[in-house]
Amino acid sequence: FSANSYLPERSPWRTSTRAHDSTAALALGFLWRVTENWNLGGFARTPFGVPAHFDGWPGPAASPENPREWHFTGNWEFPPVMGLGCAHTSLNGHVTVSFEWDYVFYSAILEGDPDEAIPDAHELHLGGEYVFLQRIWPFWPLV
Repeated sequence: FSANSYLPERSPWRTSTRAHDSTAALALGFLWRVTENWNLGGFARTPFGVPAHFDGWPGPAASPENPREWHFTGNWEFPPVMGLGCAHTSLNGHVTVSFEWDYVFYSAILEGDPDEAIPDAHELHLGGEYVFLQRIWPFWPLV
């Protein structure tokens, strides 16, 4: 490791963020075993927000024009999302390859503010798994 280049006396602001530790959303999904080796799944999740309180104080390097403290309460907003995926497992059960497509409704986060709009996005995920040890324990659940 090397020395830290951050010098506290150069900080223009000191900040504190406190987030609430509970929220609620609805998530629905399905998993369908099409054949012994193919699975198909999908999901949808409603949007949710995490309430938080933000505080800021001028630091040692604050500009003289704006030496005020600031405090506000807001939400971290998480957008609705939906997705579909499939997975294929090899005949011997050791190799699984999966693909998932997600559609994230980012535009729902800042509705009504065209200057700060975030476009919706397609996310593609590719995954793989190799099983090295399979059913080696005498009490391993039989699937």
